[in-house]
Amino acid sequence: MDVARPLDPAVFPPGTEPSRAWTVVLPRPLRLLPTPGYGATTLGPLVFVHRHDEERGLLAHESVHVWQWRSKGVFGFAASYLLQYLGGLRKGLGANGAYLAISFEEEARRLSGHG
Repeated sequence: MDVARPLDPAVFPPGTEPSRAWTVVLPRPLRLLPTPGYGATTLGPLVFVHRHDEERGLLAHESVHVWQWRSKGVFGFAASYLLQYLGGLRKGLGANGAYLAISFEEEARRLSGHG
């Protein structure tokens, strides 16, 4: 089975810098992790997907996150993302509202036109 493939640099939207990244298909038992209900999750240069032929808009959104991880650094991105999410929960936005309010997600939606 083809588990990992290079992410096409053409999916990186204007305003981001294409970088080396891969789509990784999660094995069926892990598809609920780490974010149940979402189509993909990005950790550094790895975009975890359900299948390699995911919608181009979703891959564009996730490619913005690849760029954000690279720009902010692993600790800077992860810490800020988590703190913003927890701040949204503390404000009573609920899980989905807190996710939507994260500045990285807002930027990914704006630059990719997706999500």
